[in-house]
Amino acid sequence: MKSISNQEVNSYLQLLGILHLIIWKTYSDGMSSVESDYQLPATSDIFNTFEPYDESHPVYTFVCDLLRLACDGGFSVRVLREYADAYGKATTLTDELSSLFECAKLTLLAAFSGADQNEAVECGRQGIPASEKPTYIELQDFLFELRKSRALDV
Repeated sequence: MKSISNQEVNSYLQLLGILHLIIWKTYSDGMSSVESDYQLPATSDIFNTFEPYDESHPVYTFVCDLLRLACDGGFSVRVLREYADAYGKATTLTDELSSLFECAKLTLLAAFSGADQNEAVECGRQGIPASEKPTYIELQDFLFELRKSRALDV
């Protein structure tokens, strides 16, 4: 499945959709269920939901690395936050990538703090610049259609 509709889906919605699916899968089937997704994102059904996975994309590299760290166990949200902050400082990001990174960081940290998939992506939505930020309703409608297209419990 490559798209949920003919509408143009911007990079922020793509990222939030992918993170939503990852969090959904971990809550449904446990953290180990996403191991093949973050170990081999180029072949992952989740990472390839909207377009082919780009292994050079620093935001998705960060997502995979943070998932590896989380799945290796023995982590705390504080350690994950420090890791995310250090990763962001060490990676040269343009404005859009910086905003995407912040969106991913906020989403994953919320999820690892116990937020469900909808709460986590709402936290991530707050990291999107106002000129690009979908409304809460637009995001929820998008996620509903994404889950429906994958025959997930809607």
